[in-house]
Amino acid sequence: MSNDIIIDVQNLSHWFSNGTMGVDHVNLSIPQGEFVIMAGPNGSGKTTLLQHLNGLVMPSEGIVSIKGVPVKGNLLRARKMVGMVFQDADSQIVGETVREDVAFGPENLGLDPATVDCQTDGALKKVGLSHKADISPHLLSGGEKRRLAIAGVLSMQPEIILFDEPFSNLDYPGICQVVDQMKALKGDGRTIVVTSHDMDPVIGLADRLVILNRGRIVRQGDPLSVAMDAAAFGIRPLAGFIQSEAGP
Repeated sequence: MSNDIIIDVQNLSHWFSNGTMGVDHVNLSIPQGEFVIMAGPNGSGKTTLLQHLNGLVMPSEGIVSIKGVPVKGNLLRARKMVGMVFQDADSQIVGETVREDVAFGPENLGLDPATVDCQTDGALKKVGLSHKADISPHLLSGGEKRRLAIAGVLSMQPEIILFDEPFSNLDYPGICQVVDQMKALKGDGRTIVVTSHDMDPVIGLADRLVILNRGRIVRQGDPLSVAMDAAAFGIRPLAGFIQSEAGP
């Protein structure tokens, strides 16, 4: 993990159109290569904060910067550098085949066909879906669809990957598949930020746990130490599923 700050959030606040506060004066710096879990009860602001990192949501106040450049006013740059895997994998499916789906991102970046093919093949190989490249994405299992969403992000070669509730609606094998992908991405030196109600599967991979409550960061630090206080902030404490079958 580098000491270079890749994500810098300064005095960030966001109000929704109905006047509700989503994020309240948040400051957060993430070094390149760090694996961060953001946890908190429903309505704590973790997904809203995540969406600011690639410009899906814009600040009411404050600045979000990626490698020193504000996201606001530089959306294309931010979205090239920051890929996001959404909670509902089906919402990210746009292609008629697995391969077409993964190729969609680099094609929309305006890359030449040879580069699109190369990056698509590489992404499919990384997530273990090369053998299913020609089938409909809708025939995949839940875990495979989440891996497909990861491949779609990887094909654009971002430096930062965001996961919003990646274990939602997955069974145990599906969770293990996704965690194994995260482990590989961490090994590649990617910066990873995960929001999750269920910290158990990834707590062993994380470098930092950040707890949000009512739009503010209320605790952050060593994942296991901070997790011990999770119940005090309305978060389910660890239940023993610390990592995937892939090991630490």
